Order: sequence, then structure tokens, then C-alpha cells
Amino acid sequence: MEEVVFTTRDRQGGTGDTPGSVVEAVRDNWFQTRCDSLNETDFIPVGKGGVENESGVHALGTLGSTYHVDAKTAVAWAAQTVVSLNTAIAPATDNGFIYIVTKAGTTSTTEPTWLTEEGAVIMDGNVEFTAVEKIKTPGTQEILGLKNNVAANGSNADDAAGNFVKISVFAEVPITASAGKNELLKRVSYRYV
Repeated sequence: MEEVVFTTRDRQGGTGDTPGSVVEAVRDNWFQTRCDSLNETDFIPVGKGGVENESGVHALGTLGSTYHVDAKTAVAWAAQTVVSLNTAIAPATDNGFIYIVTKAGTTSTTEPTWLTEEGAVIMDGNVEFTAVEKIKTPGTQEILGLKNNVAANGSNADDAAGNFVKISVFAEVPITASAGKNELLKRVSYRYV
């Protein structure tokens, strides 16, 4: 997911200033956000936008990375060994990649020259491998969404830190606010690629 942002909108997707359907929380930028996964320290207002944040949206992202689901359990390469389809193999010398068996067979007598380009195909005996990076880091304003092995209790969530963002949000309601219900949406938007 790219171009990931957080904002607030009224129930019709507007900026809260529609006559007869004003939503002060959106129109007046009551919600303040901070992207914790980018180590931000300051809060910025979201909603309609204005002087403090012209766009009214807050760009989200992360400094974390995500380990490939097989990165820590890949089997060491061995000579003249039968390997099954989808087995993850690690080279004798770590190079930041693992190699997924895409055509099963028997490895050669000598370790192949491992290519270090995502998706590269390596032949070894009659086995075909595809190169996969062990750790991926998202770009700016991006979330990966890769398959991973995070434990149900979240104890190793850092292994998938490129898959999520963490934000803090609070509403700063002025004393002059009207009484009543502010019906609004908190919205994370992104472009899926």
C-alpha cells in the first residue's frame, strides 16, 4: 500500500462544512495525530485542513521492516540433496537472501553462485530456485502487508514492523463547541499496488 494517509471526514466524505450538516470536529480540525511508527513527537491536526496542516491529512509510514515468512527457518544448502517444491534454502554464507525451490529435484555437488536480485532464478543440479530478500523495508508513506510469522500474542511483532503503522490520535474539543453529536469518520486511505 502506498500514499498512506490518515484524516477525518463527515459521513458523506466531506470536510464538515456542508450547510445544514456541519461537523465541527472535521471542519475545525479537532483531531490531532502523531505517527509513532515514524518516531514523530509532534501532533498535527487533521480534518478540513488549514493553517497548521493545509491538506488536512497526515502521511503515515514506518521505520520498521518485515522478515520473509521463511527467513528464520530456511534450511542450509547441502550437496546432492533432494529438495521439495517451496522449500526455503539458505546459502552457506549469508547474503541477505533465501532461495525458494520453484522446481524440485536434486542439488549439485557444489553450491551454486547465488544471485542477489529479488526474483532472480538460479539453477542448481536439476533444482530451480528463486531469490527472495529476507528482510524488506517499506518506502516513504508505504506499508508492506507481507506474509509473516508473528506469534498470536504479538511477542515478535517487530518481525513484521514494515506491515503496520502505529499512530496516536486525540480530539482537542474547544470550550466553544456546540452540544450534540459529531458524526464523523476516521479514515486511513491508501493506494493499493
